[in-house]
Amino acid sequence: MNTGTGHDTVTVSPSAENLDTIQGAVTVVGSGSTTVMIDDQNNSAAGTTYTVTGSAVMRSGSATITHDVMPVILNTGSATSRWPSRAPAGVRR
Repeated sequence: MNTGTGHDTVTVSPSAENLDTIQGAVTVVGSGSTTVMIDDQNNSAAGTTYTVTGSAVMRSGSATITHDVMPVILNTGSATSRWPSRAPAGVRR
């Protein structure tokens, strides 16, 4: 998805709130001030592990979400999720 030059918010899985529903590659390319919000709040798998880098968010059972924008907000909604001890700058939970 290519965003415009203004302020945009791209929300991944806004209805299901479960990344299991994302089975194809997602790429967000921003030209202006773009926020990527990733919703995985309805993922009930205990011990889910996320891999977060400066350009991608990954977890098993879901396609990789790549981006060239900041900030990225990952809503896991689960106290049992494993979050990297040090997320890249611009990435928050």
